[in-house]
Amino acid sequence: MQNKLAAAAGLFAALPGVVLLFLSTSVLQLIGLCIITLGALLGLVSLFSTKASAFGWLALVLSLFTLMLGNGYLPAALGIGLGFTPAVVVDFALSIVLIELSIVSASIQGAYKKYSKELANAGYDSEESNNELGAFSRFMFLAVLGVTVVAGAVFLLFEFVPQIPIDAISGLIIAMIIYFVLATYILRRPSAVSEITKQ
Repeated sequence: MQNKLAAAAGLFAALPGVVLLFLSTSVLQLIGLCIITLGALLGLVSLFSTKASAFGWLALVLSLFTLMLGNGYLPAALGIGLGFTPAVVVDFALSIVLIELSIVSASIQGAYKKYSKELANAGYDSEESNNELGAFSRFMFLAVLGVTVVAGAVFLLFEFVPQIPIDAISGLIIAMIIYFVLATYILRRPSAVSEITKQ
């Protein structure tokens, strides 16, 4: 499970850089290579350290900084441009969500390594504790991935479906309902934590 989490963290963090490689300007391609390098370091270092998520944060900051300088009032005021088109801005902005998933994956990986070592030092059977930690890590990763997919589906719904006139309060209420339904579903599911506490 540790190898899978490390691979997911590295892959998710590198994908926004791959998006930039398909753009024409050399500056964006260079930034894309930097993001891919940070993603590769994230996946590699997470196999040996619990602090690897720092590379994910660096990739996130670099991507957001690139997005800020590539579109909007700031580049116009500074007289700079990175060659972003409106369509590419949307694609790149959506791909940044994958970096956030990579940070979550690296954090889960770090927690796995930390608690695996602590349980082994406490005298628990390593195979059994690793199985339980693997099940819990898998559940957490799938839960976060599921929430991300739902959020993406809601975004696409409002993007392509004719806009529905709705005030801010009603929108907030709808968002709270969706959040509480998802949170309740996740928290009520049996997880590896309950199995560990039973033993």
